[in-house]
Amino acid sequence: MSVSKMTRANMAVNKKHTISTMTIMGISGILFVVVANFTGNMRPETEARRSVLFGDFQLELDYSTSDEIYPENNLDEILKNNELNQQLLDQIQKIDGVEQIRCEEILCSKNEQGIMDSVAVLDREEFEKEKKHGHLAGTVDYDKISEENGILYSSSRFLEETGFQLGDTFAGNLSGDRETMAYTGKIMGAFGAFRQADWIITEDTYKNLGFQAEVNEGSNLGTVWIFCEKDKEEKAGKQIEAMAETLSHVGFSTYKDELIQAQQSVLLMKILGYGLLLFVGVITYLNMANTIIMNIITRKRELGVMQALGMTNRQLNQMLRNEGMVILLIAMQLLFSFLLSRNVKKNR
Repeated sequence: MSVSKMTRANMAVNKKHTISTMTIMGISGILFVVVANFTGNMRPETEARRSVLFGDFQLELDYSTSDEIYPENNLDEILKNNELNQQLLDQIQKIDGVEQIRCEEILCSKNEQGIMDSVAVLDREEFEKEKKHGHLAGTVDYDKISEENGILYSSSRFLEETGFQLGDTFAGNLSGDRETMAYTGKIMGAFGAFRQADWIITEDTYKNLGFQAEVNEGSNLGTVWIFCEKDKEEKAGKQIEAMAETLSHVGFSTYKDELIQAQQSVLLMKILGYGLLLFVGVITYLNMANTIIMNIITRKRELGVMQALGMTNRQLNQMLRNEGMVILLIAMQLLFSFLLSRNVKKNR
């Protein structure tokens, strides 16, 4: 009898237990790869840019679309006396350190039943940035949607809850601060999760409907992004925030604050993820040790006879090491098979 034969014989004592141990170790390895891949791909910068799409500071209308008690908080009323206007932009532009201002338009929509929704107006760059967030549905192509004057829903997961489906016709009156235009368009797609508005149209559709030809000049503003010089960012931010505090329906946020919050969230996710892996790893190791020990206890008398016939302690230890290596190698084989199958699917 050789050590390798004794190893095979030892593992064959309780096949079910040994196989289950190998399988659990393989699954643990797969879980480790999945969690490590998930946490490793989390980027705080990307998460922060979901909230503040451009620049260093953001001013955004704080509105409702269904406030019956205080109708002045609804978007249609806010737009009639919009606090995000050209006068405010001029004041911000005069602040020392402000380099650039970028704006996004917003409209109010009402259908025949009087249901109010918000409609954001996206230019090409904003559209492509939002498109990268994933979970898209239907046709999400700027040129095609502009050509057909189509409309997108803001969240693909909740489109059915609105009673609409892709391809349905959306009809309503779109209104801003001064103008109201009848609109009928096809629901061509949906973003994964837009920031605030219910629906989205392109800047070209906005112009085609007859609204102000030149956007970003203080009409129907919904969001304003401010770019500042790095060395004057903090001072300029305090002045902008002070302005925002005097506005009743405008919220103020900064990229730095969103980044710090995103970093904390990512750190928490990593701690939870790797904590789970550590817990699973300890259980897996104890399970493997238990399998080996049980095999020894089951064959205790047989191993005693083998030692009486000349089997040394060194050979016994080598047999146990071999058994652990076999379990580990088979578990790694399961892991590599999983990784290979993922790569094949990805290449397809």
